[in-house]
Amino acid sequence: MTFKQCWVVQSIRRGLFLKPGREPGDVDTTELIAQAGWFDSERAALDTAVDHLDPHDFLLFSFWVPSNDIRLERMYE
Repeated sequence: MTFKQCWVVQSIRRGLFLKPGREPGDVDTTELIAQAGWFDSERAALDTAVDHLDPHDFLLFSFWVPSNDIRLERMYE
């Protein structure tokens, strides 16, 4: 079995996670980590965090999932 590394972004002050918006390329927030957007690279997560949150107020979390996980289809690139 192979695995893929993913990242999520959370605002420290507000506790919200970034997630895809309604339109392609839009970014929204959610209180639930289960609804958080998955990023395919640390750089993509970092760039999005800096663009949409206070640059001094976010955390990046990394995790591994099986490469065949259906949730990878909603990942940011």
